[in-house]
Amino acid sequence: MTLQLEIDNPQDAELILTLIRRLNIPFKHSPEKTATKTEREKAIERIRNFKATEPSSFGDALEWQLK
Repeated sequence: MTLQLEIDNPQDAELILTLIRRLNIPFKHSPEKTATKTEREKAIERIRNFKATEPSSFGDALEWQLK
């Protein structure tokens, strides 16, 4: 069985880890990778500046709505 927990409070995490160790349950810790501020800003900038190279395959939205 696999169980994944997301714990914001470090004290709660330590409590759970203590219990896991006491019960001899194998576990692996995978720290969450957070994007740096510059990576986030670059991604937002790419989204804001996106220009489609081809027309949408969806077609004319107004025409679709009228139908």
